[in-house]
Amino acid sequence: MGVGSPEDLVNGVAGGVDLFDCVLPTRIARNGTILTDAGRVTLTRGGLKDSDTPLEDGCDCYTCQHFSTAYLHHLFKAEELLGYRLATIHNLRYMARLGTRMRAAIIAGQYGSWSREFLATYRPADESVAQEQRTKRLASWQSVRSTLDAAAVNRVPDPMHTEEPLNKDKDDDGRDD
Repeated sequence: MGVGSPEDLVNGVAGGVDLFDCVLPTRIARNGTILTDAGRVTLTRGGLKDSDTPLEDGCDCYTCQHFSTAYLHHLFKAEELLGYRLATIHNLRYMARLGTRMRAAIIAGQYGSWSREFLATYRPADESVAQEQRTKRLASWQSVRSTLDAAAVNRVPDPMHTEEPLNKDKDDDGRDD
């Protein structure tokens, strides 16, 4: 569906949508961005390298309960795979908590006021930056696609996946009968 940012979910629920499916929380996590109630935070920014606080105060995810923002910053700077996983855990838990809060507001009959309050404090991603990133991603994909297409044209047949029938005159050990 491609609708996966927190502000999209809040606005979508206000419009009656109740099903969302998007890779955004995991994709941005793997690129060093986490979701918070204040908006997106990029972990590779220098100002976070000395932060001994969790990614988000009050978050109950495994990442926030066990690791500091500075440690996550270090993992991303060092390109350690653990950083991608911990940021993903945080973002998925953030989205689950957001869903729980939206549901509670609906049940309480206060979704309108809750969503206005959430959107007033949430800082969405800069759309011009997002568009620039999409353009870069598309250009990168196009160059990879050209390379893959060229490789496919010059492909060497894989002997393990040949369509030739097995030689029935040989035993299992490869010797003639």
